[in-house]
Amino acid sequence: LLYIGVDNPLDISVAGVNSNTVKVDCEGCSIQSAGGKYIAKVTSPGKAKVFVAGEGFPKTAYEFRVKRIPDPVPKLSKSRGGSMSAGEFKVQPGVFPVLENFDFEASCKIAGYRVVRVPKRDDPQVSDNPGGKYNAGTKALIGKAKPSDKYFFENIRCKCPGDSQAGTRDLGGMVFNIK
Repeated sequence: LLYIGVDNPLDISVAGVNSNTVKVDCEGCSIQSAGGKYIAKVTSPGKAKVFVAGEGFPKTAYEFRVKRIPDPVPKLSKSRGGSMSAGEFKVQPGVFPVLENFDFEASCKIAGYRVVRVPKRDDPQVSDNPGGKYNAGTKALIGKAKPSDKYFFENIRCKCPGDSQAGTRDLGGMVFNIK
């Protein structure tokens, strides 16, 4: 399995063949080598073929599936939602994406979201926030948090390495009950 937007390390060796004579080629990706290690880079989902040949070893194809990085999980502090004290809620700097159980080094960025504060027996208040960190309007809305308030983080969008320039990923939403 190869992932778009990250360096995919490949260990390639051929039994009984001097590593200096091994030749590696790729269809649907690019291959870089350094010190006997190989890095595959892919740009579109589907399949890629890595071809390996060496002295006395015929050119052989190895097929890999190519996928985009999985969707990250949006979090506030260490939480995806639920109950949070007003004090802890107010000190958070914003929403950040976490790539859970993903072994590669990759950094996704929050593109934006909407925060809706629903105080008990009062009208909802809304702030649209570009990026992951709170802007002034969202910071002010978060600063009003008190027990029994509900905060909805809606339409959380992000961008990961390898994503198209035009599009963002929809990460859904989160709901916090202030205690």
